Amino acid sequence: MAAMPEKIDGPIEPGQVAGIAGEKDVPLPAYSDADALSKENQGPLEIAEEIITHVIHVDDDPTLSPWTFRMFFIGLGLSGFGAVLQETIYFKPQVISVMFLTVLAQTLGTAMSTFIPRKGPIGRFLNPFPWNRTEHTAAVSGISCIGLCFYGGYPNQVAGIFITLSSQLIGYGVAGIMRTVLVNPTKMLYPINLPITTVMETLHKPKAETKQRFQVFWLVFVAVFCWEWFPEVLHLPTLSAVSIFCLANQNSLVFTNLFGGSQGNEGMGLLSVCFDWNNIARFGSPLWMPLQTLINSFIGYLGGIAISMVLYYGNVWRAMDFPFMSQLLYDQSSNSTSYVQYDEAAIMNADFTVNSPLVDQTGAPYLTATYVNYLITSNAGLTATIVHMLLWNYAEVSLGWSWITLKGLKKLLDPSLYMFWRHTGVRTEEDKERIRQNPTIDPH
Repeated sequence: MAAMPEKIDGPIEPGQVAGIAGEKDVPLPAYSDADALSKENQGPLEIAEEIITHVIHVDDDPTLSPWTFRMFFIGLGLSGFGAVLQETIYFKPQVISVMFLTVLAQTLGTAMSTFIPRKGPIGRFLNPFPWNRTEHTAAVSGISCIGLCFYGGYPNQVAGIFITLSSQLIGYGVAGIMRTVLVNPTKMLYPINLPITTVMETLHKPKAETKQRFQVFWLVFVAVFCWEWFPEVLHLPTLSAVSIFCLANQNSLVFTNLFGGSQGNEGMGLLSVCFDWNNIARFGSPLWMPLQTLINSFIGYLGGIAISMVLYYGNVWRAMDFPFMSQLLYDQSSNSTSYVQYDEAAIMNADFTVNSPLVDQTGAPYLTATYVNYLITSNAGLTATIVHMLLWNYAEVSLGWSWITLKGLKKLLDPSLYMFWRHTGVRTEEDKERIRQNPTIDPH
């Protein structure tokens, strides 16, 4: 395994600063694109530190401002575009990915930087400098949309916007509180972020260094563009999922429940073959998920199939009186030949609270056995994750509450700690040196 790069000694040269918390005078590991290319030729990357410093280089220019007209125009514009497009094709197999919007943002940003004149105050406002990675990252970070619907009613648009903002800020807040455990350590690798990060890095590198990558990108792009017309636009179900077992026995409900899966809630999809990448990578691409994660997921998938089949054909919770797979609520009058959907509005008050006498009169709703299985295993999996983390990673987790000391608790009672307007944000030389010498802190 390759060792972590050494710290920079002496004066800091341009391109060697990764801007910890916006500081320009904190030296970081000297890890250049040349180092990355040499590591590519040494073999596969095996540990988190190698992957992070290989994909996300530490060179940065913290003087570049993301607060430009282009960033807001592209970020907000693509947010609206993505939301409208998502709603338009919500009930179709197409999926609008952030990756697509990221490439589109790069195209629009480069076009605006190229064709908008930079002369005069208006030109300098609209196009102050060449389109760069900082702007691109900020614009992509703002691309998010959400659709809200509660029992047939839609909330006020302003309420919807604030719900979206609050949910995002809660996530950022939790990440900030747990920064010493979830963010700072280099070993905290999140593979789901690697594809988008790699694209961002590649798009903004010198063209000479990315020539080979762009050749591969355009070859794959053209091939995918031509192929996806068939499963996505022409809607050929055979390309979405091919099940030899269902083709061999088209009249067996057991075969359909176990092997079917080309349509939503049709079956468990065991041993089906798919030619549509949108379906293959919808819940986690096998290209970036670690092998052990894929194996664990596959074992869980087989276990989920076995439990679901036992619950349904064992008629647990009246399972056979309802569809094999569905996320809807069903009325107690349902039977194996007639599925009656539960009328949720009939037991609601005008303020969307549950009317208990109406529930007693109508009867409690039923869930399908497979959906109950999903809810139980999901909650059990969450609990198992916490237990696994405490058993195998207690040393790392304990860092999250290492501040709970007498000195730390006294500091929390200091009123000046909460007077953020008095804080300059400037670190002392002692703090900076501690950051330089701490091998556990991510160089980024």
